Amino acid sequence: MRIFILLFLIVLQGSSAFSQNESIDAKEWARKLMDADDGKNLAARNLIMLLQQDFPPKHSIQGSAFPESFKLMRKLIEDIEKYADTTNPYFSARYKCIVSTALSYENHMSKAVPSNKEKVLALLNDAIDKAYEINDELLIAYVSQVNFALMKFYDEFPLAVAYGIYSAELYEKNSGFEEFTEYEYLSELMFRVREYDMCIAYCKKWLDMQPKGQPDELKKMFTLNTLALAYHRQSKHDSALFYYQEALKSAHTINRKDWDGIIKGNIGQVFYLTKQYDTAIQLLEYDYRTSLKHAYYDNAANSLQWSARAHSARGDHGIALEKIREAFRLIKRIPDQGYLQNIYFGAIDIYKLNGIYDSALHFAGLYQNLHDSIEKKINLSSIELSKVRMNEMGNLYNIRKLQLEKKTQKNQRNFAIAGIIFLTVLGIMLINRQRQKHKQKQALLEQEKEHIELEIASAQEQLSMFTQSIQEKSNLIERLEQQMSENKSSALQQEMLNEISEITILTEEDWDKFKRLFEKIYPLFFERLKAKAPDITMAEQRMAALTRLHLTARQMAAMLGISVDSVHKSRQRLRQRFGINTDVSLDEFITQI
Repeated sequence: MRIFILLFLIVLQGSSAFSQNESIDAKEWARKLMDADDGKNLAARNLIMLLQQDFPPKHSIQGSAFPESFKLMRKLIEDIEKYADTTNPYFSARYKCIVSTALSYENHMSKAVPSNKEKVLALLNDAIDKAYEINDELLIAYVSQVNFALMKFYDEFPLAVAYGIYSAELYEKNSGFEEFTEYEYLSELMFRVREYDMCIAYCKKWLDMQPKGQPDELKKMFTLNTLALAYHRQSKHDSALFYYQEALKSAHTINRKDWDGIIKGNIGQVFYLTKQYDTAIQLLEYDYRTSLKHAYYDNAANSLQWSARAHSARGDHGIALEKIREAFRLIKRIPDQGYLQNIYFGAIDIYKLNGIYDSALHFAGLYQNLHDSIEKKINLSSIELSKVRMNEMGNLYNIRKLQLEKKTQKNQRNFAIAGIIFLTVLGIMLINRQRQKHKQKQALLEQEKEHIELEIASAQEQLSMFTQSIQEKSNLIERLEQQMSENKSSALQQEMLNEISEITILTEEDWDKFKRLFEKIYPLFFERLKAKAPDITMAEQRMAALTRLHLTARQMAAMLGISVDSVHKSRQRLRQRFGINTDVSLDEFITQI
């Protein structure tokens, strides 16, 4: 599937040169930016729009003209500051948003300009602090909206998502629903971090906001496709198909043949998942041809691998093999990790069904490594998002606490009784704080308990996958041996078979990983082993652990890189080590440890 992350800046490309600078009254703009009654922050919004109109369009930038335009724009912003009371928190917050937007726009328009990212981050942090300081929720919403736009521009997605959600929530709370217009971009980001319910909600909010009969058809197409993708990921196929069809109507309205193919390819995937393979192949092949025509080689590769899977499911294994090989060639032209992961996954079964077991084993390893890498990035994004939202709440608490302290100090200077009130309030706050700390401690204990339970569950799942993967590798090698034994093999093939037979599937690194997972599920197992037999060897410990998992002798042999006969001998040594009679099951004895 092809997902477009649309570049959004609060300012867009203008249409005329910076020749109308003299028409902008810096003194008047300074007065407007200081106005506390401008609840919708119209002055800041209008000034940004005016700067955008007077700035040269990106395609007209040549030579040194663009840097000179930067200087003119910066001069206007500096002139506005000269006429303003810079201690005014409304001016400070709005002005920093304007400067941040201008700096970001410079980076957007010219690669020759050094990155202003760190300056922008610092300015926006100051702006949000000022907005919190006066506790004006509409101003906080506006500054958060600017943060959302600029953090997305600088690829700070966790920050962008956190500020976008916060801005939308504040606008809705203060009946400023129409002020937040970026729901389609926010829904795109929520899809990326797999928050599908929120993605669906934001898509529908954007669609509800569109004027009847006059929607932005391009954005509507993207939003409907994102909405369908979210339902698709939730396996709600009927809803996904409905919104894909609606997205197709928009694509036809604006004559976007490239997206006509992409959306039909997405529909083809739904038909594949519902086992309607003939229809799926027609749609996926159409997407493949259309994407090739428009040089979308990554999307073409992805559609082709889905088509290969459909052919394989239909029993056309030879055709499937040809298509998956072509998909590998295409993805090299425009690499995409998500699509490459799909191709690896499809290749495993296709190569296996074509009897090419060594390649299937190879792709299984590549898929697992890439899949783990992608999942790690997504999990880190989710964790960062949570941290950002927690930090924002912490900032709000600290600023409000500072406000309370300032007010108390002022009262102390003016009224003697304020000291008593202050001490009383402080005492109450300390008591409440202790109570809060106790509650937080209890909450942390509960969270820690849940974390441990999740960690154990995760360890069980990983250990199961680890063992299953080893078993699968073992089965593949066994099939390869059988295949080669049924045919007369050359000296080279025989040499390869000998090498495969000697492979130690469970390496030292694998054993360390296996042992960590095992100890999470069976705590103190190895300590109890040593308590029963202090001189037990490392090899005997490994054999005991594998016995605890109830693996067969052949599976143990494959994992340890030894023969089945060696496994039986090792198990016999374990009996001797623990002094177990022959009428007692070794498996049952170890299970009870």
